Amino acid sequence: MFMSLNAVCGDCGRSFTSLRARQQHMNALGHQSPEYECDTCDRYFDSSEDAAQHMDMQGHWGDEFVRSTEMSCEFCFDFFDDIEQHEVDCHCYCRPCDRHFLNSNNISQHLRSRVHLGANLSCPFCRKAYTVATGIAHHLESGACPNAPVDRQLVYRAIARYDERGQFTNKHVHQVTYAVTDQAYNNLINAWECYLCHRVFNLRSSLNQHLDSPVHQQALYHCPSTRCRREFSTAGALFNHLESETCGAMRFDDVQRHAQAMMNPDRLLNYY
Repeated sequence: MFMSLNAVCGDCGRSFTSLRARQQHMNALGHQSPEYECDTCDRYFDSSEDAAQHMDMQGHWGDEFVRSTEMSCEFCFDFFDDIEQHEVDCHCYCRPCDRHFLNSNNISQHLRSRVHLGANLSCPFCRKAYTVATGIAHHLESGACPNAPVDRQLVYRAIARYDERGQFTNKHVHQVTYAVTDQAYNNLINAWECYLCHRVFNLRSSLNQHLDSPVHQQALYHCPSTRCRREFSTAGALFNHLESETCGAMRFDDVQRHAQAMMNPDRLLNYY
């Protein structure tokens, strides 16, 4: 005869919702698990013969499947070879951080954050550390690197040369430049107005910065997936889209590999 084991303590009979919780209880009180418990699944028996028969039939002997509380899921009470991946995929739970997330996208972003990945990438010129390729791309495209004369257009030319088949880059695009004239000043509201989007700015220099930004520039890049084909005006925006894996065009690790090759310092400086 067997009895259903909902993680029962063999000494006091108390039930627990997970093997981990039962183990903590037994460790604290010096209690033991049921005497004739299956080596693998959540069942215990009246005799060693019954337990042995069950383990023979199911292949549940300890030398065939070593049970470990570290391999048991406390949400669905089953065992998995890769428990952490199971809890991420099925329960949006990060075991190392003991954190739950609302959806798979949120936990994916968490697992790709500095908390888990650290800052393993760095700018090839100033060595400033970043977690993902998106950060390096924004750093270079914005001209923020103190050691490299690099901007958005130079990054595009280097990537376009790397991407000869146009998998990521739009070909035959031309840089558009805008100049702020006195006519951009709106006397009715005493502010400088962008005639493209009608945003207003207190300073002429602020409007110039706005027009020099990627906001009104041509799309230089596109998603390589034929089912997506979203377009982007910066490499950073493209990498961010691909890193999210929302359209399945590329795996996260592949994005990092391609990005580092695209932004090779020798390739970038060839276009300066």
